[in-house]
Amino acid sequence: MTDLKIHNNALASRFEVSLNGGLAVLDYRIEGDTAFLLYVEVPVAEQGHGIAGKLSRGALEFARDNGLKVVPRCPFIATYVRRNPELLLPRAANHQAVPLCLPSELWPARRRVQKLGLSLTAQCVVPVPKCVNP
Repeated sequence: MTDLKIHNNALASRFEVSLNGGLAVLDYRIEGDTAFLLYVEVPVAEQGHGIAGKLSRGALEFARDNGLKVVPRCPFIATYVRRNPELLLPRAANHQAVPLCLPSELWPARRRVQKLGLSLTAQCVVPVPKCVNP
């Protein structure tokens, strides 16, 4: 599954991947300069192949390329961000790193993010809803 084509369906506010007649999605919401990554859903038959991770990567790259702050609301996406903080680094010297607002449950992970020289926005104290089909 290395040749997945991730499509940003801006009208539906989600990233999509077509899979054997099914559809994997990562829903987001953009408010101002902030991208809220809400949840990721992969058909049961396609789970375990890294599709949710590829959708998460695509969403983070989109946020970085468009100068958006990132607020992961799904535990899967928040964990993906924590494990791959390099995706928040700028692609070029003239770009800034993506500001990250970690949910309070993941705030102890801030040290790993800060080791890369990234700055964090203030700690979020909003509850993190459960993912659908994490």
